[in-house]
Amino acid sequence: MQARTPRTPLPPDPRPDTPGAATLTDLEARFAEASAALRDGRPEAAVAVLTEAAALHRRDPEVHARLSRALAAAGHPERALEAADRAVAERPEHAPYLVARADLLIALGRGAEAVENLRRAAQVRPDLLSPQRRLGAALLRLGELEEAVDAYRQAVALAPDDAESMLGLGRALAAQGRLNEGAACFRHAALADPADARPHAALARVLETQERFADAARALERAVALDPGDADSARRLEALRAPR
Repeated sequence: MQARTPRTPLPPDPRPDTPGAATLTDLEARFAEASAALRDGRPEAAVAVLTEAAALHRRDPEVHARLSRALAAAGHPERALEAADRAVAERPEHAPYLVARADLLIALGRGAEAVENLRRAAQVRPDLLSPQRRLGAALLRLGELEEAVDAYRQAVALAPDDAESMLGLGRALAAQGRLNEGAACFRHAALADPADARPHAALARVLETQERFADAARALERAVALDPGDADSARRLEALRAPR
């Protein structure tokens, strides 16, 4: 009987218990655990999980980005900014990390630094709405009205029916004294998001400035109907209804 030739053994298949796969699986599990903790309203638990993950995966920017979000949710903005710094350092041209860092800087009252991050994000990803819209808002807060108008126009060009961008553009134009243009933006924003009271309240301010008090009152009535908790609009409406 002829002896059979021994078969060459096949190389082993990659398994989850190999070092690389185990690390990936472990990291995904930590992300899932942290996300569940945040959903359950336990941000400190998420911080603990992600702090441990960050110690094990120091060069992974997503770990630091997630840790930053958890720290912010737990009420630790300075530590959140440190984690955001690490994420940006590892991946400096990633627009979402730049935007997240800018949001933290704004919360800490460091608006000028936030603007620089948002400008970088808008340059890296000119196709994204969020950096342009946030840039417009940050510039508006700083009183840089012309640049704010430009940023908001870029946002509107990306998403013509985005109510938030149109509302911001209207505010920047109105702050420049371009009241009719601002009013047109507020009306557009109201059409784009019929449930939002803010465009009506903003339109009323323009109409009050133009001494169109009856029109302003109608706009405020709509704002209060949409948001009964808007005390400022209710107060202004009462003042307009008072005998002159």
